[in-house]
This record gives sequence, C-alpha cells and structure tokens, in this order.
Amino acid sequence: MVAGLAACGGADYDTPASTLRTYQDAIRAGNAPGGWACFSRGYQAQTPGGYAEWQKDWSQRPAAARDLEAGRRIALEKVINQRVAFILLQTENLPPRPGGPFVYFVREAEGWKMTSHMDTTFHHELEAAIARGEFRLPPP
Repeated sequence: MVAGLAACGGADYDTPASTLRTYQDAIRAGNAPGGWACFSRGYQAQTPGGYAEWQKDWSQRPAAARDLEAGRRIALEKVINQRVAFILLQTENLPPRPGGPFVYFVREAEGWKMTSHMDTTFHHELEAAIARGEFRLPPP
C-alpha cells in the first residue's frame, strides 16, 4: 500500500464498472494514489518497480493519452462469478489501448479490483470457473 493512502472499498468498488469509473476519475484528476488503489494486490505485486514506477509511467504520459484512457466507455460488463469479472471497452473510432480492449477484475475484501489476465489469482479463479461451467471461452 502507498504511504498515506486510505484503504479503499465501499460503493466505489461494488461492481467492476464502479471500480473502472473510480480509476478513470482518479486518472482524470491526476490522483495517482487513487488510481493505484483500484488495482488488485496481485497486480500491484507483479508490477515491476511497484507504485513508484507505475506513477512515473502515468505522469510521463501526455495529457491526451491520460484523457483518452479516462474517457473510455464500457461496451460489456461480465461478472463471471463472485471472484472474477471482465469489462470489454468500446473500440470504435479509438486508437488501440495498451493491454487491449479488456479490463480484468478480481474480487478482494474491499470489492472489485482491476488486474491483469496474468495475475495468478485471476488466472486460477478463471480456470476454476471454466471447469465448473460458469464461463465458456469462445471457440477459436
């Protein structure tokens, strides 16, 4: 956790969409600690350089790139089960987004948190959901 950052949770993290909006609001406001708080512990632990490197990367991006990320709209929100979810962002008339059009989520004690498909917790929970028949991957 970043020093001085209050624990996050509550209504801002009730749904994947509310977490994404909280993140976008933080990015729009230049609130790096608030943006970082929207990520899962697994994502934070797997981020090379941690918060300092993530914050440095965001502060060096042009304002137009931050505004574009903050303004992306949801095309589809899919809660797979109580542990994992994803959002597909609208892509029409927009440049490609680093990381692609999907935003992945894992539910932690504080609520839904953004993560990466490479987060081991997300990956394990998604595989378990597929095995239980809660989610099907589209055919290739």
